[in-house]
Formats: sequence, structure tokens, C-alpha cells
Amino acid sequence: MASKKSPLIKYYLAEKFDKNRNISFNLKKQGLKTHENYKTFQKALETFIEKSLASKSPTKVWFHREGAFKGTASLEQCYVILKRIKEEKTKDEHVIEFINQEQLVEKSTPKKTNKQEEVEVFTEEHLSEENDQKYSKMSADEFSELVSVAKIYASVKPNDNTFDLCHKNIFCTNDLEVKIEQINVLCKKIALMHFRLFKDDQTSDLLECVFLFDTLKPGQDKLYATDEIFRVEDFNDLLDHSNIYIDKDNVTSAIELKCSHIMSDSSLDAKIISINVTDKYRAVVDYFFTKHNYVSEIKRAYFDFNNQNEESNKLYETVLAPQQELIEQEQVIEQQENEQLEQPLEVTEQIVETTKPASTSKKYETIIWLLVNLIIIELVIIALLLVLQFT
Repeated sequence: MASKKSPLIKYYLAEKFDKNRNISFNLKKQGLKTHENYKTFQKALETFIEKSLASKSPTKVWFHREGAFKGTASLEQCYVILKRIKEEKTKDEHVIEFINQEQLVEKSTPKKTNKQEEVEVFTEEHLSEENDQKYSKMSADEFSELVSVAKIYASVKPNDNTFDLCHKNIFCTNDLEVKIEQINVLCKKIALMHFRLFKDDQTSDLLECVFLFDTLKPGQDKLYATDEIFRVEDFNDLLDHSNIYIDKDNVTSAIELKCSHIMSDSSLDAKIISINVTDKYRAVVDYFFTKHNYVSEIKRAYFDFNNQNEESNKLYETVLAPQQELIEQEQVIEQQENEQLEQPLEVTEQIVETTKPASTSKKYETIIWLLVNLIIIELVIIALLLVLQFT
């Protein structure tokens, strides 16, 4: 009795880009919802080889670039691929295209009709052990795999912004269709899109992605969306761990300091408001952090070129303000305290000065009143005496 042949185990190796277009690689086994991420193509391929050696069933890996299928390879072919990319020192950005052009992978084979030669559209299933069977309908697992490697992009023109996004210029890199549920325009440079992918009678769950027009470069006609949503919580978390520093390779003293010399040590952008040079070695910098449509409060940093770490080319701000700044602050505080102490004394002196003239004037009025009364009394007495004399 013939033994049953072990089923082929499929793996998918695809490019992955973050919001800053940094490349990494996802390795995923068919049927699993989770994937493993590796910083380099070489590491991802070596992991596939290790898994294949440990497997009791035959294995193959399917390569994807920008969501499009680029060929498949067996364990033996992967050894050849690994050797070639090491010899050629191929960069990760071009490695999948390289192995495809160098024919290091199995590709789809064109078929001929009786009338003319034409290329049949092949999917990953054509390259499996059932390659001779005609593709009829996509299974749920196959549809899920296509969704997991799909990339959404917008066809853009110069000076386009988020207000130009619509169903007519948004596409998917593979043969899945995009159904847009909603586009939320946050500003001219940021838009959040909710959508579904579908093919035949199968539809994905509700997905979301972000278009960042501030990453669009001159001459670029495609803007790829990112599925890494940046929210206010992410901004605040980055803000708590972000600082600015001076690149010492380009500047050696505070006098030479320019805005271009000051960097952020995180993915947040540092915007410089002003640079105040106090002396040759010290400077005060006012700045704020921003990312997309989020902006921090204005911050102040003190830099002292005397406090340099020779092992690093980065000069971070000092923990405390320079001594001269502290002295000036103490002088201001002392002046304010003196003004508060002098104010009651001045008021008291004013009261005393205004009181003295008032008291003296009252005494003069009393004396005059008494003199007037005495004169009146004397006149009355004289009048009485005259009356008595004539009688």
C-alpha cells in the first residue's frame, strides 16, 4: 500500500514598510493569522530555512513585493538565493526584485492558445503541487493571505492633498478590489480611511489606513498608505521621551549654532523658534515638537559646550540653566521683594505728611474763633456802658 504524500506547507515572505518608509520583512505560514517580522531579508529567509529543516513536510516560500507576487522557491532554491544575495551584497530595498530578475525563483509559465500566444494571469495557487489544475475560485484562506499582503495606494498628481482622495484614485497592489467606507480628512496632509477588500463573493473585515501627504516626495506619483495609525496618545507618549540635541560634527561652539544643527532624538520633528547665544559656549533654545497635526507646548533648552561627552557626537541640554541665568533670576526676585518692602513705607510717609498740615490748620481756626468771640464780647460790654451813661 502506497504511503500518503505529505501536503505542501506554504510560507509567505513579503516586504513591510512603516510610516517612515523603513523596510522590514514579514514571514507568515499559511493558515496562521500572525506573522513574524525581521529587519532584513536575509534573516527572514534564514528563518524559513530553519523551519523547513525542522518540518516533516515539504515547504515552499512565496515572495511578495509591494503586494504583488514575485515568485516561489523551495528549500534548495533558498540556499542558492541566500548565497547569491550575500555575494552581490544586494540591498533589502531591491532584493526581491533581484531574485526575480535573476530567475532564482519559480515564475508563472505562459500558455499558448491555438490563435495566438497570450500570458495567463497566475496566482500563487498555480505554482503549488496542483499547478496543472485550472484556477476556479479562491478559498477563504487564500483570500485571507492576499488581504494580509495587500498594499493600498493613491494615484497622485503634483500639489495634490487629502481633499483630492476619492474612490477613483485609490487602488490595491494585488487583484483585490477596494470598497471605501469613509475618508476622514484631518487636515491637508493627513487622511484616515476605512475600507474593505473584496473579490468574487468574499469581503474582508473593516480595515483602516492613513495617507500622509507630508511624506510625498517631488515627482512621486503613488502615495502608499500606512496601517500604523498615529493618535494623540502616541504623540504624548513620544513627547515624554523626546529631547533635542546638537550635532557636534557640524558645530563646536554656541556662536556657530544654527537651527539646522539642532535635531530631535525621536520620530517627532523639532521646530526651532529662537536661539539666544549668551556667550561663546552657552546658548538658550526655544522650540516645540510636532508630528502630523499634533503640536507640543513651547519648550526651552540650555546648552553648554563646556559639558561635552567626548564619546558621543551629540550634545544634549544641561539639566540646570547656566549660572549667569540663575544669577539674573535671583536678582529679579530680590528686586521684586525690595519693591514690596518699600511700598508700605512710602505710603506711611505720605500719610504723615498729609496729616501734619491738616492738624496745624485746625489749631489756627480755633484761635481765630476765640479772638472773634472776645471782640464780640468787648463790643457788647462797651454798648451796655454807653446806654447806662446816657440814662
